[in-house]
Amino acid sequence: MFGGQASGFFNDLWTYDIVRGNWTQVGPPGAGQSRRYGHSGVFDSVRDRMVISHGFMDAGRIDDPWSYEFGAGRWRDISPRTNRPLRRCPHHAVYEAMRGQMLLYGGCASGFGSCPLGDLWAFDLAEGEWTEQVATPAPAPRQYYGRSYEGGRDRMILFGGSGRGSLSDTWEYNPRLRQWREVVLEGPVPSARFRHESAFGEGITYFFGGSTEQGLTNELWQLGPRPAAGISAVVPGGVVSIYGSGLGSAVRWNGLLSTILFAGAGQINAQVLEGLAGAAEARRGDRSGNAAGGGGAGESCFLGLGARTAG
Repeated sequence: MFGGQASGFFNDLWTYDIVRGNWTQVGPPGAGQSRRYGHSGVFDSVRDRMVISHGFMDAGRIDDPWSYEFGAGRWRDISPRTNRPLRRCPHHAVYEAMRGQMLLYGGCASGFGSCPLGDLWAFDLAEGEWTEQVATPAPAPRQYYGRSYEGGRDRMILFGGSGRGSLSDTWEYNPRLRQWREVVLEGPVPSARFRHESAFGEGITYFFGGSTEQGLTNELWQLGPRPAAGISAVVPGGVVSIYGSGLGSAVRWNGLLSTILFAGAGQINAQVLEGLAGAAEARRGDRSGNAAGGGGAGESCFLGLGARTAG
């Protein structure tokens, strides 16, 4: 995690150890690139480095890519002299490993250009050069959107954001064909929102929180392949949102209590037990005896369990 804004701008770099549950500051504070927020960044696994680009600082919007090389423990300016994407902030980027590039999209360029923006750029991580990816049709310009990259399908996913009002559309970009396609979804779709966060894992993109017409939300949504009929797919160790009425304040998986992250009359956010790994199905119910998320007293809900890869 790099930079950000509170009482001022930051340029410190931190890592979070998920297993041990602790933060560690990396490198000397105040060294390297300028303090900023609203930037984008990816982890370049081939070169063991984090690459950030663009953002906002005291002097205004910027357009300089930098990399932090973990092996050498240093920052390096990798900005090309020409052909940089317009200065901007509240945008995002994804790492596209197959072609070794960072894809940067949208944002706001007030003072330098349009706000919001709808352009897409590819940064060649080996050559250090930007190339604009022009395609028609394309999503409406936006900032503060959710995004992920599905390596198995070789697609960048884009959902929602702030453009001409709040947006709720879903698009995917094929970098091989350089084509955008609006996705037609089955089932319920999240309401229009922006400033939400997203992450990808094991074939599923997760979208959390954001700002809607009703205010801030703590909803958690997943976007992925449609489960088999009658089966809801979950992953041991993952988080699920359960919706219904008259829900209890606890969730059990095969009779074992789950960790509850949020509990309300119509929604429970709960963690799927790691101990279910290796099982094909699990029975889920709330404390009242109802099947959590549907059905009457004494009914059950069976869930197909996805495999969790090592690590």
